[in-house]
Parts: sequence; C-alpha cells; structure tokens
Amino acid sequence: MPEPKRPLKVFLCHASADKPAVRDLYKRLTADGVDAWLDAENLIAGQNWQVEIPKAIRESDVVIVCLSEKSINREGYVQKEIKFALDIADEKPEGTIFIVPARLEECVVPNRLSDYHWVDLFEENGYEKLMRALRSRADKIDATLQIKKSWLPKFQNQKQATSIPESIQQTKSHKPKAEIKKPNLTVRELFSKFVLAFWGIFVLIAIVLSFLPSFRNLFSKDITTTNTPTPKSTATSLIPTNTVIAVTPISLPTEITDDFGVEMVLVPEGEFTMGVDGYSDNSPAHDLYLHNFYIDKYEVTNINYKECEIAGICLQPNKYNVTHSNIEYYDVAKYDNYPVVHVNWFMAKDYCEWRNARLPTEAEWKKAAGSFSFSGSADCNKANFYHCKGMPSEVGSYVHVTSPYGTYDMAGNVWEWVSSLYQPYPYTISDGREDLFSTGRRVLLGSGWYEDNFGPGSYIADSESRFDLSPNLSFGSVGFRCAKDANP
Repeated sequence: MPEPKRPLKVFLCHASADKPAVRDLYKRLTADGVDAWLDAENLIAGQNWQVEIPKAIRESDVVIVCLSEKSINREGYVQKEIKFALDIADEKPEGTIFIVPARLEECVVPNRLSDYHWVDLFEENGYEKLMRALRSRADKIDATLQIKKSWLPKFQNQKQATSIPESIQQTKSHKPKAEIKKPNLTVRELFSKFVLAFWGIFVLIAIVLSFLPSFRNLFSKDITTTNTPTPKSTATSLIPTNTVIAVTPISLPTEITDDFGVEMVLVPEGEFTMGVDGYSDNSPAHDLYLHNFYIDKYEVTNINYKECEIAGICLQPNKYNVTHSNIEYYDVAKYDNYPVVHVNWFMAKDYCEWRNARLPTEAEWKKAAGSFSFSGSADCNKANFYHCKGMPSEVGSYVHVTSPYGTYDMAGNVWEWVSSLYQPYPYTISDGREDLFSTGRRVLLGSGWYEDNFGPGSYIADSESRFDLSPNLSFGSVGFRCAKDANP
C-alpha cells in the first residue's frame, strides 16, 4: 500500500500588529488541509524562538509573507524572517513557488518582494487565488491539500459550460418554437417597469455629471462649508486621482484599556529630539519622526504577568529574591500592583506579544518619557532610587515623575527593557538595532531603585538614563512595559 501524501507545509510570516488577521488566515488554511505554521499556535512554552522560527521556515514548502502598512513600515523580526526566506528561495529551482506575498490591505509591496506576484486577500476572490498557488506547489512536490468548496473557482470553463448531454440537446432542439409564449403583462406591470427604467437612467446621468468639474463647482461652496465629517471607508475609491478631497482626520483616544485590562496612553505622531549633545552615550542629539503609538501607563505588574503565566505562555520569574532581599515578592497578594522583576528580555517580549502588543523601541520609550531630570541629594519624595525603599514600590506611586503623556515611573523604581539592541547614537531604525533575532545586548532605560550612579546620598535619573544588558539576564531591579501601534 502506498504511503499517504503529507500535507503542504506553509509558514505564515507576519508583523505582530497583524496577528488577529493572520490568525484567521491560519484557521482557514488549516481547515482546508494545509499544515500551517504560526508562532502563536506552534511555539511551545520554553522553546527558543530564535531557533524554532528559522527551522520552521527552512522546513516549509511555501512561505506566505502577510503584508500591511504595519509590516512594511516596521523594523523587527518580520524583516528578518523575510530575509531568511529569500535566502532559502535562492536555493530553490527556478520557477518554484516558495514565497507568496499576500496583501492584507492596500499597501506598497517592498522592492525585495516585487519580483514575486502577490495576491490581495482583501479582494473577494483573493483566498481562492492563494489556494490555487498552494495547490500548484503541492502538486509539484507530491503533497496534498484538502479540496473545499470554499476556495474553488466560482466559474465554469468553456468546456464545462458547453458539455451538455446529447439527449438534452436533442430535446431542446426539437421543442417547437410555437409553444414558447411570452407572458402577457398587465398595465400596472408595464407602468412599474417604466418607472424603474426612468429612475435608472436618472441615477446614471447624475453619476456621470458628478464627475464633471463644471457640475461639481456649482455646489463647491455648500460642500466646503459643511462641518459633517467624511466617514472613513475601506472600499476602493472611484474618484479620479487628480481630484483633491479634504479629509477630516480621525482622532484617537488619549487613553485606552486593552483587552487584558491594562491601561495605555497615546503618544501622538510627530517629531521629537532624541539624545543630548555631550551627554555620555546619548550623544549626538538628533530629530526623529514617529507614528502614533500607545504605551503602558504603568510598568507591567506582578498580577499582569501572572495572567500570562497561567495562560501557559510566560515563564515564572524568581519568586523570592529581589536583589539581596530574600523576600517572597512574586505571586503574593500585597505585591500584586508592584512591577514584575527578574524577567529577562525574552520573557518580557513573550508577555507583550501575548497581549497582542510588543516591547517599545528605544525611540518610542524616549519620546513617551519626555524630557525630565531629577538629580542631586536623594529626595525619596520624588522617585524610588537608591536608599529610598530598598525594593520596588507600587506602580504609580510617584506623581512627580509623570511624563507629558501621562506615563508613570519613567525614572526610578525599575529599569525597563526595550526592544532595541545597544548601539551608539544617532538612532536609526534601519541600521539593524531593531533586529529581534540578534543575541546582542539590549537597552535598559529609566534607572531603578537599586542603582546609585554617583555614590551614597546622591542620585541622578532622567529621560537619558541608558544601560545595556545581556537579554538572557534578569535582576530584581529590572522590569518593563509594553507598546502597540495606534490604528484608528
């Protein structure tokens, strides 16, 4: 008996912000007989994602690169996955369907993928086109796909359309024409058809005239003085490209609570100055432009992190030791709203992604912190620094260290992990520092309760406090917070 064919193996490459849409695609592919690989579904707690993801790409028959404005404009692991997939594609025979760009929305396909014909999943027959490509690949390698009506073409080819049994053809051809009678229409039915035809012609004329500049100008004054906002539509525009339309910007809430009950604040898009000339490793000062994003109002707490541990995603941090203090700190009710510590960079990243968020970049964290400075004699009424409490304090305790956007504890309490590799300034997002696959040292920001920068009795903390640490290490004075893109 011949061995059964194996299912086609497909890797789903995507940005974390597109995870909900990609998860839906994963479910549909799986239902249609595809052995799809999605990190959120296939990675097991405790596995090294830096090993498992490249392994999954190499073992796949097809890599579907899910594209959106979020994925093509963001540096990070999705770019690394694309590069790795392209390297493997170079090893394949010419003409092999291996990389399939799949647009989730209208967006520009990156140059390095432009050689591959893409499919638009937001179109009505987009999924059908994708499945035809996967079917072609499966046939080439003797893999199998489960055929479902949900993706079969909705049309018949010419041969199918004309293939009519001879007996039926004869029956139809011998039917006397005299027997085919047109129904008699009443006066009311004739009048109804006349009215429908009249209104159809009227609407058609109105549509044509609406595109003529001379006709539109008759009403331009009334249109420009109205205050009614233009609703946003995801449909393809039918208005000529040379038509200028004033679009009312969609405002974003300054504060939100995500699906996990965590409060986040908006950091609006715009330019800011990052770094300070002559200030240690934060020099030179340089201007950066960032898009809208949300960031956690408070540092991630023990009770926040515990939910992820219960879900089987996050590893448990050190339960007792909080840097030279052998106290039971994690998973204790009285410390629920204290920042979680003893989490390394990988643990922090896993938690944020479980929340459908991510670690903020160094630039995002710096902008969210704003410009502030507390230095001189240790004043424990301002922030939790060395000699103040001897351990972390409850999040949000120090209102004097609130940033312009409403974030708490951006100085003191605990150092905070960000996604970025520790590299010199100026900060450039395209220079590799947002490579989530690298094992280099990562940036810590904000200073912590255990650090004494200038000796006993004095301290310094500001938005420029910057440190580096191996991503595998964790301490009782290191925590984090999460961020996510702000989409209207």
